[in-house]
Amino acid sequence: MSKIRHIIFDLGGVLINLNTESIEKRFQNILGHDFSTLLSDLTTQEIFNKFEVGAFSEEKFFTFFTQASKINREEAIAAWNSILLAFPFHRLELLRSLQKDYDIYLLSNTNITHVQKIEADLLKNYGIADFRGTFFKKGYYSFEVGLRKPDPQIFQYVLENAQLDPAETLFIDDGKANIESAAKLGIQTILHDPTMEIAPVLADFLAKAQLIS
Repeated sequence: MSKIRHIIFDLGGVLINLNTESIEKRFQNILGHDFSTLLSDLTTQEIFNKFEVGAFSEEKFFTFFTQASKINREEAIAAWNSILLAFPFHRLELLRSLQKDYDIYLLSNTNITHVQKIEADLLKNYGIADFRGTFFKKGYYSFEVGLRKPDPQIFQYVLENAQLDPAETLFIDDGKANIESAAKLGIQTILHDPTMEIAPVLADFLAKAQLIS
């Protein structure tokens, strides 16, 4: 285990709390029996994945909901954003404290609608106008990069773009497939349990890495 110099954070499930069942429940309540058909179409055509790699615009993505049902765009966006819960302030403080000793990065599978919602909430709740610029040396969103985890190409892209030594880089994610993909490139990893707080888990890992390196 090499000394950690760079830490890459996932966003949802690590820094921001998620309710992964909320989207399905909200759309089920709105659409009723039409929801199962719509969900099947979205999954079969890989609409979700295409939206997260920027292959579909926001307008085109929500057209699938509004054309297939009686809901309007605003209702669809509200239901889509219902997965996003709190961004606890103490996790922002954690990022601030880590900046003193590490280069901090962000790597998230996400879409423009969720990012806009997160940024709006951070501005409203904490007065933070530039989330990525304030807390990270660089931040990578799948819809901007055109790749998504667990594709190893996105990890390779980040390593090359940020000029990181994988042996000195720690990646934290709540998805097992994402962790396994990063580890194959020599990146050190933490598979995070979203029910636990990240700060003590990370502190324990870094303390052990310091002793071994």
